[in-house]
Amino acid sequence: MPGVRGPSRARVGQVVGQLSSRVPAGRARCQNRSVTDSPRFISVETVATELAISNSQVYTLLRSGDLPAIQVGPKRVWRIERTKLEEYIEQQYAAARDAVAKGQVEPDQD
Repeated sequence: MPGVRGPSRARVGQVVGQLSSRVPAGRARCQNRSVTDSPRFISVETVATELAISNSQVYTLLRSGDLPAIQVGPKRVWRIERTKLEEYIEQQYAAARDAVAKGQVEPDQD
């Protein structure tokens, strides 16, 4: 409608400030996309894609306890916390470094 103006920039900034102060404790406020912008929990399919392995291989990691996860909902679907996946990846890098240092590197079995 002609002559109707939206909220002032000052008012918009005030509202944004109020909303950003409501960010739960422990959640980072950041400009760039990061782990905190991603969902906290991810699916088996997402883990399989990120690790370039099959869903069956992910289930094996979950059942063995190598990759910590939870089962949620009435269907007990597996969900993996993104930080736990990152920790698992770091552990695998450390294990690979140790194996290389000891001369125990195994060839790929693809």
